Amino acid sequence: GCTAERDMALEIKLGTPQKVYVSEVTKSGQFFVQLDTPEAYGLPDLSVEIQASVESNPVPVVPEWGLQCYACSSADHAWYRAVVTSAKGNTATVYFVDYGNTETVPAAGVRKASGRHFDSPYQAVCCTLSDFIPLGGKYSAAAVTALRQLLLNQEFAAVFRSR
Repeated sequence: GCTAERDMALEIKLGTPQKVYVSEVTKSGQFFVQLDTPEAYGLPDLSVEIQASVESNPVPVVPEWGLQCYACSSADHAWYRAVVTSAKGNTATVYFVDYGNTETVPAAGVRKASGRHFDSPYQAVCCTLSDFIPLGGKYSAAAVTALRQLLLNQEFAAVFRSR
């Protein structure tokens, strides 16, 4: 679901088209976008800084709910800003705050974060299609696949109707 309250700090103008980049589409039909902002363009540089921070402090932390951390993505083995949404045994489920994806990672893939890397707002903004309700109230697997094919990694002009 939509778990990032920190996107509220972003300049989202209601009713005005804004350029966005779709970074994630979920199984529930929600999708996450990044606004066309200097902070979003700075994410690759932030990732390099985070990687250097992890290399200089390679000791894992004990993941616990709500922990702001760095987590290693299984998709590309890079480290990103994340928040622990649950922890059990030797694993933690993390929400990547700048991209919108959630992943269960080994506890060893979670590191203590530097506070300065969490000074800027989360870049992932949770969205749904306005005035669109799937039949039965739930998106089918085929519909989610189609949404992913149409939206993921694409730029659009989005009009935000509410926060």
